[in-house]
Amino acid sequence: MVYSDNSGRRIRRRVKRRRQPAGSKPDEAKTRYIRQVAEDNPRFTLEEVHAEIYYNRGRHDISKDMVRKVLGEPRLRLPRWPFGR
Repeated sequence: MVYSDNSGRRIRRRVKRRRQPAGSKPDEAKTRYIRQVAEDNPRFTLEEVHAEIYYNRGRHDISKDMVRKVLGEPRLRLPRWPFGR
């Protein structure tokens, strides 16, 4: 966020984003909504379920990580060193 003071200088302030506390569960309504979208589209992957919620249905309060937690598919983690040991 950028605004100007009386002298004309531009002052920049960071916008604080709300995040869920670590270790907390997503609320029940969002969980039901994610499961409903996944049931409506049974062949969708996690990314496609999130894209359906975010772009087609316009819900921007549900993150990809929340969809991953609710639907229970672990995130694919690649090794940092790709050449074996």
